[in-house]
Amino acid sequence: MKIILATDFSEANKTLTEYAIDLLKDKEGTLLLFHAYEGEDDFAEAEAKMSSTVNLLGEFGNIDVKSVLVQGDPETCLLKLINDEQADLVLMSTRGRGNKRFLEGSLSKKIMSSSPIPLLSIHEDYQYRESSEILFVTNFNKSDFNTISKLYELLKPFNPHMHVVHCIIDGSLTKASRLLFELEATLKYLDFSENIKYKLIYSTNPKVALKTYCDENGISLVAFTPRQKHFGDLFFKDRVTKDDFYDLHLPLLTFKK
Repeated sequence: MKIILATDFSEANKTLTEYAIDLLKDKEGTLLLFHAYEGEDDFAEAEAKMSSTVNLLGEFGNIDVKSVLVQGDPETCLLKLINDEQADLVLMSTRGRGNKRFLEGSLSKKIMSSSPIPLLSIHEDYQYRESSEILFVTNFNKSDFNTISKLYELLKPFNPHMHVVHCIIDGSLTKASRLLFELEATLKYLDFSENIKYKLIYSTNPKVALKTYCDENGISLVAFTPRQKHFGDLFFKDRVTKDDFYDLHLPLLTFKK
């Protein structure tokens, strides 16, 4: 497995490294530490911090740690690295709304829409714990079978228990029930089907309902397939915005449709 970890060397990035180590600890893998700096005057400081981080991670013998230090726009440089390296996963932190630095929320949202590989974005306030309770929000896409299979394989080191959920604001409950039943019938042949729970959430306030479900079930990671159009009308039309998912302050794992 090859993971790209986008870092600005902040305190918030400690959670990213913990995730990367856990994902790679039981297998041989490569961790690419990526940082984009602005001007030439920033190079010396960035190089020193990168060297220190590489040395720290080098203590984990089975992980091959490499550094990628470039000058330029973070989004452009990161997307180029993703395409050049053909990595399996991108890890990056987000500081949420109102922060305009390297790992601001808007950057992770842009990468989320553009990245051809899964992106795991983690809020800076999140306290690390193993991702054993996983919420997968479905809109009954044809790609769900492949996405859920990839999700399980990626998080296999955590022995994940999956919650496959669909939220309904309006529309037919009968139709949603039928589609969820069909999805369950498709997934029952997977080796880990016994670790999947299915749930329909009918609510006029899906944002609150989603938060409540996460709290009640100890969800530690939310996964989904974002639309190419707008992340804001991802599953709940215009009722839940892109920021509402970020406001859960949970790790968000997205897959290309």
